Amino acid sequence: MFNTNPNLTGRAMQLVLHRAGIEAQKVTRKRESGYYVADFYAPEMNQSVPRAREWESRLKATFPGQLEVVDRHDTVATWRHGSPTISASVIFKFRGNG
Repeated sequence: MFNTNPNLTGRAMQLVLHRAGIEAQKVTRKRESGYYVADFYAPEMNQSVPRAREWESRLKATFPGQLEVVDRHDTVATWRHGSPTISASVIFKFRGNG
């Protein structure tokens, strides 16, 4: 169903995520560690997005046993009414089918 090569480029991993229904705006792959960073944000960051913990849950549910979340980060606009999350990032290691 998906290309599960654990050494995909960031752009290729973004395509895998999109095909699985996870709309990351940007995915990069760190050369040193091989970890992927999936970034989620609204255009111009003018709308709230789900928090990183929710994206982590979606990733784990979509790829059970295939990825390990290393870290996550939310950028919260504390200066705006309601303190919306304007961007979220999830850092993960992808193992593919094995």
